Amino acid sequence: MSIIICCIFLSGCAGLGDYDIDLPGNYSVIRTSANEVTIAQKTEEGWWGEDLIPSKVVEVGWNNRFIYCK
Repeated sequence: MSIIICCIFLSGCAGLGDYDIDLPGNYSVIRTSANEVTIAQKTEEGWWGEDLIPSKVVEVGWNNRFIYCK
C-alpha cells in the first residue's frame, strides 16, 4: 500500500518529466517543464548557453548537417 501512495505523490512532482537530448554540433533539446522545451548549445556537461530556439519546440529531426525543429 505504501508503494502505491509513494507512486501517486511522485507522479505529480515537478522535474520528473525533464530531459535533455544531445544533437549534432554540441546542441541539445532541453525540457524543463511541459511548456518549456528549447534548443540550446551545450557549453559543458549539464550546462547550456542561451536558448537558440525558444520554447516551445514540439518536433525535432536532424541529420549530419542540419537540425530541423517545429
